[in-house]
Amino acid sequence: MSTRLTNAARDEIIKAAVEKSGFPKRIEQASMDVEDIKMECWIAAFGGMKAYRRLCDRFDTIEEKMEELRKSGVNVPSIGSGYTWDNSRLNLAGMQVSYPDINRVSDKFKGMRIIYLREGNKPTLTADNPLIQKFLDAEKLLKELKSSRDSIKENVKAVVYSVSTTKRLVEVWPESAELIPKEIEVVRAGLPAINFESLNASIGIPSGK
Repeated sequence: MSTRLTNAARDEIIKAAVEKSGFPKRIEQASMDVEDIKMECWIAAFGGMKAYRRLCDRFDTIEEKMEELRKSGVNVPSIGSGYTWDNSRLNLAGMQVSYPDINRVSDKFKGMRIIYLREGNKPTLTADNPLIQKFLDAEKLLKELKSSRDSIKENVKAVVYSVSTTKRLVEVWPESAELIPKEIEVVRAGLPAINFESLNASIGIPSGK
């Protein structure tokens, strides 16, 4: 018995292939690495960790005093009132890079904060700082991983959207059987396989090979 493939089922197969390839986890790690390096650049732009922690301590103290004043009935404008989206950028050798995402950094930066600056005071590193190349390398790797993931997605999509049933899909691509959702009945056909060696290798199927 053959089961007709709905678009939802096709998309589930594509998703399973991408997950099986391992690229989503590698992209997640690479994204975290980029945010970590941006955090390193951020801290370096303020003179290093000790200097930055001192600044954060001063900032916290100011906020505490502001809160005390509010409780006593004195309305104090927010410290961040001078923040603008355009100023939410690091100047890395002339590149305008978004501030580190503190929610996506690794554990070594957890609990740290980002202090937004007023216009004209962008944290800056010059081109001779080794962190610049480190950032560029991390960005390049992330881009390459995303490109590989997208290539797998498009190749699998081309196959699954070219057939209408699970039987036909397994006929043209036998290894795809393990990607088909278990709630969909799979009819394994004994026909010769089209050459999908490169695609199989990029995904990592069949498992254990």
